[in-house]
Amino acid sequence: MERRLAQRVDRRTLLRLTALGLAGTAFARSTAARADEQDELDVAVYVPDDVEQGEAWVAVNLTEQAAVAMVGDAWVRRAWVTTGTDGWNTPEGQFRILWRVYNETMTSDALGIPPGPDSYVLRDVLFTQYFTYAGHALHLNYWRPESIFGNVRTSHGCVGMRYNDAAFFWQHVGVGSRVVVFH
Repeated sequence: MERRLAQRVDRRTLLRLTALGLAGTAFARSTAARADEQDELDVAVYVPDDVEQGEAWVAVNLTEQAAVAMVGDAWVRRAWVTTGTDGWNTPEGQFRILWRVYNETMTSDALGIPPGPDSYVLRDVLFTQYFTYAGHALHLNYWRPESIFGNVRTSHGCVGMRYNDAAFFWQHVGVGSRVVVFH
């Protein structure tokens, strides 16, 4: 896979896409209102050849522990994330968001982890967007400290995000949207 640095979508293009019905108004409003504008994307992104110009999708760079909101081959927002730890790797490849749950309860039981020190029940996991039937998803990860995002792989295969990032990605993509996971 060829990794390349994507260009940032400018506000005028985003507004034009919105007018054409190619981007949601919530997406446009969220992007325009950002206080932490980045001048350049500092994460390499793999852009598949068949991505359409107005397509909203997500690139997940496992090496750099980052998720990037994309429109076509232009980037909109970068989020530092935490992905699957050894033995619970986040799968590489191209996926589609299969279903979404606004407020999810996640349990170790669902993954086949027996009761014990590694078991868990996590309530109020917001903005969960599943991209595999095995349970891999983009979602809020409120139980980890700030310092792990972008630095440490801690999940059971999901792409964990901070609140503002998870909320943004929830608005940016939906069921059927592409998720590309790569090293």
